[in-house]
Amino acid sequence: MDKSLLLDQVHELISNAETAQALDSVEAFLKADTRYKTLYREAVAISAIFQKTQRDEQKGVLSFENAGLRYSQINDRLLNLLDSIETDKLEPDGISAQPAKRYVARWWLLVIPLILIAGIFGGGYFFKKSPKQPNTGPACPRFEPTSEFNVMVLPYLLLSGGQDQPQALIVERLENLREKYKLNTSIQINQQFKPDRLLSYDSASIYGKRCNAKMVIWGRSEQAGSAKIIKTRFKFLGDEDAFAFTQLKWQGEKQVDTIKTLSSLVSQGDMTTDIEQVILLVLGVSAKETGNTETAIAALESLRTTDSTTLLVRNMMLADSYIGTGQNEKALSTYDTLLQVHPNYWLALNNRGFLLMENGDNLGAIDDFTTVLDKKQDSDVLIARAKAYQQSDQPLKAKTDYEAVIKIEPSRAPEVKKQLEETSRQVEVENNLIRQAPDVAVAPATKNEIWEISEANKKLGNYKDASRLLQKGIEANPKDPKFYASKIELLLQQGNKEEAASLFNEALANGIKREELFQLKPSIQKYYETRRQVILKRN
Repeated sequence: MDKSLLLDQVHELISNAETAQALDSVEAFLKADTRYKTLYREAVAISAIFQKTQRDEQKGVLSFENAGLRYSQINDRLLNLLDSIETDKLEPDGISAQPAKRYVARWWLLVIPLILIAGIFGGGYFFKKSPKQPNTGPACPRFEPTSEFNVMVLPYLLLSGGQDQPQALIVERLENLREKYKLNTSIQINQQFKPDRLLSYDSASIYGKRCNAKMVIWGRSEQAGSAKIIKTRFKFLGDEDAFAFTQLKWQGEKQVDTIKTLSSLVSQGDMTTDIEQVILLVLGVSAKETGNTETAIAALESLRTTDSTTLLVRNMMLADSYIGTGQNEKALSTYDTLLQVHPNYWLALNNRGFLLMENGDNLGAIDDFTTVLDKKQDSDVLIARAKAYQQSDQPLKAKTDYEAVIKIEPSRAPEVKKQLEETSRQVEVENNLIRQAPDVAVAPATKNEIWEISEANKKLGNYKDASRLLQKGIEANPKDPKFYASKIELLLQQGNKEEAASLFNEALANGIKREELFQLKPSIQKYYETRRQVILKRN
């Protein structure tokens, strides 16, 4: 595989949180060329850590938060490895070409105690006289002392020579926008930085922290024929090098609350978009971080990009700003756009699920929560899905989720006790109804009996029996909307979206009004109107 193609594919996989596939691709590429033996050994080491993290998470010995932090560290290490591949740095710092030999390790085992003894008897003389390590990084620019958000821009690497200064354009435009929107932001170029290669994320983080910057921007410029290609990198700096976004979750009896969650997935990345879009992104970030939400929304709404990483950052910040200003419909639409490009990004799925549930679309919320839970077990998401199951007349599945919450986090048992007891009673009621009902396969039953038995089976997840009974009701009563409505809902609960749409249109063809179906089963209306997953015929 071509190196540039590999780098593009792996960056895309990392942005989609598909680290396992990214590692597989990198390992296969490095293994095929003996020049990369040191880098290949690093890739294998990263894979081993990733697999152990997955095992620990599945066993429950690693908390959700700690697992997220470890995955972030794995991604950072993988991104550094990609830097080495891109720049053909075959023996990068921190990765040894050959494992250390045993006799060297034994030599140090003898010397270390001698050094310690010398330090004790010499009153620390050895350490006090050791020369101080020089500061090898570039000097820091002077940020304004009252600034709330410092942006440090590093001179770009000019691969084709010339006198281009993309960094000057970024700073000039940001300064103009800062004055226009009265942002308490300081933007400075680090003129002491002299690039001889494209800086790694780790190195940028070190420079940025030392200079008290909240964001670092750098990149490279090269000539490709008559076209100029500018590649920009960004790094947000904060707690654990991550950017904090809103996470919707359950908080006790309060339905939905917001907390801040660290998301290292969007804390750094490459942008191949033009400089104007970089400026809008930085403006949006700085405005949001300094509390100027209206300016953040204006800048981010103006940003148009097809770059997957930039789109992820832009849409997460924009949705966050919408939620903070009560514009939940716009936030929902923003998550929809984001998830078309990054369908497995758990935080967007989590937040969209809550917004859908608030809109009454419990079936759509269940879809999103299930996707999150397929990747990681989380008690908050389980509680949310259990409530969505309850609100969509699926008590058995709700009961199962509440029980799972207690199993993975016993301390939350008092919190879900009431709901667990309620769903258990509902399940028992439906079971009794089925036990006492006539066997419609061998004995005649009224239309209402067929309806009640099918509903009870549906609530208990007996989809095969429920579907058989509802189909029998449709065939015997082709003009009765309740059998159609119930089976459409059943198909949506099973995830059979296209079949549900087909049955919906069949009901319309038989003269049943869509309003009748929606009145009988509001979940159908909420699912289609909120998600617009398929286009339904109108009558």
